[in-house]
Order: sequence, then C-alpha cells, then structure tokens
Amino acid sequence: MNDNRVTLNTRVSGAGVPFVWAHGLMGSMALEDEAGWFQWDRLIDVAKVVRYDARGHGLSRASYAPEDYVWANLAQDMLTIADSFEIDRFVAGGQSMGCATALYAALSASERILALVLVHPPTAWETRAAQ
Repeated sequence: MNDNRVTLNTRVSGAGVPFVWAHGLMGSMALEDEAGWFQWDRLIDVAKVVRYDARGHGLSRASYAPEDYVWANLAQDMLTIADSFEIDRFVAGGQSMGCATALYAALSASERILALVLVHPPTAWETRAAQ
C-alpha cells in the first residue's frame, strides 16, 4: 500500500468480516509471527484479516516527518489501508501502539468501525501529554 508518502507492507488472508490489525511499537508482522502471540490461521474462515507493518517498522518504509507518527496520523494509515483493499467497514484492532491506532481510527471514522479488538493499551491522555 502506498499512501503517497511511504509504502507500507501489507498481508491479507482469509474471507469474511474485514479485520484490520496494527502491531505494537518496534514490532512487525514478522515479529508477531515469530513470537506466536496470535493464531491468525484460526480466523481465516470467519475474517478477512488485513495486517501491515506500520510506517518505519518491519518491511514498511519510514517517513521523516515526526508528525506522521502521532496517533491520529497512524490511524489515517489504517484507514488508508482499508481503502486500498476497498473495505468500507471493518473491525479495527491492534496491540499497544496498534491499539492506540485502532482507537484513533474509531474516533476519526466511527461510521467505518464495526468493533474494536484492543490488546495492551498504551498510556494515554493525561499520562501521555506529548501525544
């Protein structure tokens, strides 16, 4: 997926309800797979699982603008990925940084989010003033 600024590495498997997943900070699809944290193959009969390496992670390119890495812009990446696969409404999910990405996607495009799957939420709001 290319959002006109960087190319993001994506992977799609399964069929069913669209489920867009974002990994945690310093993670990647390969790291999640190697660690065996999630059993994605158990979803392929019920969900179209769209996973991606966030900008600057795994096999995705980095951008050099610090503002590209704030939650709202990472959420825009998630929505753009859904658009690139012609997915209008989807379950948004993520772990840590990906959890915040999914939350911000839901805040910015609530009409598109069917449900949330949130794993290890990061600190936020008053405890993370810089974000």
